[in-house]
Amino acid sequence: HLLPASLSTFREFNKHYSVPNQKMTIIPLGIDLSRYAPNRDPAFADKLGISEHFVLLYVGFCTPRKGLEYLAQAMRRLPQDVMLVIVGRWDPKYKARFRACLGSAANRVVLVGYVPDSELARYYSVADAFVFPSLLEGFGLPLAEALACGLPVISTNISSVPEVVGPGGLLVPPGDVKGLEEAILRLYHMPELRRKLSERGR
Repeated sequence: HLLPASLSTFREFNKHYSVPNQKMTIIPLGIDLSRYAPNRDPAFADKLGISEHFVLLYVGFCTPRKGLEYLAQAMRRLPQDVMLVIVGRWDPKYKARFRACLGSAANRVVLVGYVPDSELARYYSVADAFVFPSLLEGFGLPLAEALACGLPVISTNISSVPEVVGPGGLLVPPGDVKGLEEAILRLYHMPELRRKLSERGR
């Protein structure tokens, strides 16, 4: 018996491996709400050098499947007070590709590297929006973590992402640089929309 974490993964097993429906049960991944909750720490924002900026956050493995080069290209078109913080381990070759896509926006990106799970909530809580430009997801646990911390989400309308994000974010097509830019600018200019998405997401 298989336990897919999303309806999208359920359908993939059914389509590509011919697993019958009765051999599967969907059990979404859970979030510990005592760990993942809004808890903004101004001193931590100061330590990261982001306290006077509109902060975008990405958390997760940094590999081609995550679509980060499209976010890098969008960063070049965003206002100078928009910063991007990236938490997670990198594929070395992909890191070079990401840096090449950043161009003039390189000084507005903070690459944190690996962070233990116990520290993640601090990063979610100092950001203004969570951006997850993934090209394929079986579930997308960082999306749920961000929502639990009250972050409005910008992600892609592929595989399991719409199931996880629900009413807590804005979705764009995968690989759409202009779509990412426009969604980020909506949240940048509309604090009331950020507040509503935060409430709905939690």
